[in-house]
Amino acid sequence: MGVEPGTALHAQVAGGQQLPDADAQLDALALAEQLLTAQGFERYEISNYARPGRACRHNLAVWRGADYLGLGPAAASRIGRRRWTNRPDLDAWLAAVRQGEPPPRASEDLWTDEEDAVERLVFALRLNGGIDPADLARRVPALAGRARDWEARLARLASRGITERPPGAASHWRLTARGREVADAVIADLL
Repeated sequence: MGVEPGTALHAQVAGGQQLPDADAQLDALALAEQLLTAQGFERYEISNYARPGRACRHNLAVWRGADYLGLGPAAASRIGRRRWTNRPDLDAWLAAVRQGEPPPRASEDLWTDEEDAVERLVFALRLNGGIDPADLARRVPALAGRARDWEARLARLASRGITERPPGAASHWRLTARGREVADAVIADLL
């Protein structure tokens, strides 16, 4: 497990603190899900729970591909196919704001329609409602060939208990509880 340098946790691990292994982490996640669902919370995406109707609108907007503007050092933004991240430098950010200029950027990209659509698919897979590869291919014709491949891969993963069709949404796929545990591998398989 990578620990971000410069954090308190990094210092603790460097000092000998042992991190829980993968099995202990999965056990803790399973216990959290059991306790939260018993209290009326629903898991609406991989790492978030909320009471019905109270899901974080910002998180949902990001996972559904909506535009967002990040303000401050290291903030990320997305407007259409354009993405950028501000440099993580408070002094440089303040200097730019005082001069009425955009903050300095760490990165800036203009994605193709296909790159944008693939990101939308990957992000939407985080949600409990899942994804509809055929609908995405209709909206972005360049993905038509990939949608058929995604359908086949998702069906193969369903045979292993990793994905499933949500009730009442025969054209969608979503991750199962087991699938959420291995979401990064599922996404890598789709890409």
